[in-house]
This record gives sequence, structure tokens and C-alpha cells, in this order.
Amino acid sequence: MVGDWVKLNGKPVKVCEINANNEVVVSDSETWQNGKDATPIALSPEILESNDFWRENNTWSWWNDEHTQSVDIYWEYDIAHVEVEDNLQTRIETRITDVHELQHLLTVAGITLEIKF
Repeated sequence: MVGDWVKLNGKPVKVCEINANNEVVVSDSETWQNGKDATPIALSPEILESNDFWRENNTWSWWNDEHTQSVDIYWEYDIAHVEVEDNLQTRIETRITDVHELQHLLTVAGITLEIKF
């Protein structure tokens, strides 16, 4: 999807547009056909730390005081269990493995957190 982070040739890139030729255009103006060369980026503690999450016990958390929004993530094997709250009410509880899935959850919950690497 437009706005997702994926790996292209081993480096993280952001999908900027899908053009008329069904090519995907990424942040550095590279294109590729049908996403064949792109792979998902696994969600990791290092990525969460780069995006203002903090670790307490086995849970990684993010909090926005202004909008009373939060995200809590903990791992069980290679699956991240995610709980997203808005106005102190649980909105989404699910399991994910990749950064783009976290991006989609944040969007659905109305949380504007731009993923950084």
C-alpha cells in the first residue's frame, strides 16, 4: 500500500505511489514491477525503540497524552500481539509480524505515528 515501508534490494524504502504502468514508486524514485522484489520488514525491538516505544517487562508501549492513544506490543515466539487504544478504550487486538501491518493498525485506529528507521 502507499505509505508502507518494505525492503527493496536489502534496504528499507517507503512506497510513494503506484503509477499507471502498475509499477511501485518508492522514496528514492526507484520502481519495480508488481512488487516482486519487495519483501516485508519484520517488526523488531530496534524499530520500536526508533519510534518512541519503550520497554517495560516484556511489553513495548507507545503513548500519546494529547489524544489518550496507546499501543502495547509483546512477542510470543515470532508473533507480535498488539493492543491499540483510543480515548482509553481498546479498539484493536490482533497479532502481526511486519512493520507494514503495524502501519495499517495505526491508520485504522487514527494514530498518526510516522515510522522511522
